[in-house]
Amino acid sequence: MKLRSLSLVVTLLALSLGSIGFGQEAKYGIPSDNKIYAQTLVNKVMATNRDLVAAGMHVAKPGTDAYKIIATSLNVVGKPCDPSDLEVAVKGKTVINPMPAAGKFGILLPLRDRSGKHIGGCAVQFKYRDGDNQVKLIVKAYALRDRLAKQIPDVAELFAPAK
Repeated sequence: MKLRSLSLVVTLLALSLGSIGFGQEAKYGIPSDNKIYAQTLVNKVMATNRDLVAAGMHVAKPGTDAYKIIATSLNVVGKPCDPSDLEVAVKGKTVINPMPAAGKFGILLPLRDRSGKHIGGCAVQFKYRDGDNQVKLIVKAYALRDRLAKQIPDVAELFAPAK
């Protein structure tokens, strides 16, 4: 009888964990369905920088402290920020992530609005091969971020409908 009870508990636990999504892959939004101003900016960045593999913005909607990927070239719109994203989005640190085996050089740097106020994180991934000049890529990332900032009046505008 005890074995049967234990089996029932294990079965119920497995069913309840499955119903809350445990072990299931999360589904996030795709860029083409993301109709906000931030996505327009990311799309322009990707279209005008052929050496980019990916780009995105990590921002909290005004009135919340839930930092998410609000615009990106990848299919992860709405994904909550992970700890390294938060180091940038909240604390203003820069994270550099060379990935030569994957052919990418990732940089996550503080995102600012037009006035220079820190509003989140800006992620870019450049095409990269071992031996490429990393300093040039970092300088390019900051210049790209600064051009973006000139187009962001404030954080609320990023969530406005696409123009």
